[in-house]
Amino acid sequence: MKEYATGELARLMRQVGFRKLRTYVGGRGKFVKTVLAPVLACEAGLKVLPRVLRKRLARTLPVRALLGVRLVAVK
Repeated sequence: MKEYATGELARLMRQVGFRKLRTYVGGRGKFVKTVLAPVLACEAGLKVLPRVLRKRLARTLPVRALLGVRLVAVK
């Protein structure tokens, strides 16, 4: 079992032939279409932080919304 980051999934989807990726962020059934860059920046920023701080930040509402990603791939 492997948990993928959004950047990893996007890269894999492009490698297998998907040309368009649509990104939606949010939670609790409410999602907003956005560009991929803020999600990737959030993931990269959290990755470099110490685990305790990363977990604390990941629990905040704005970060949870950015990490509640739905990635849609279109051939």
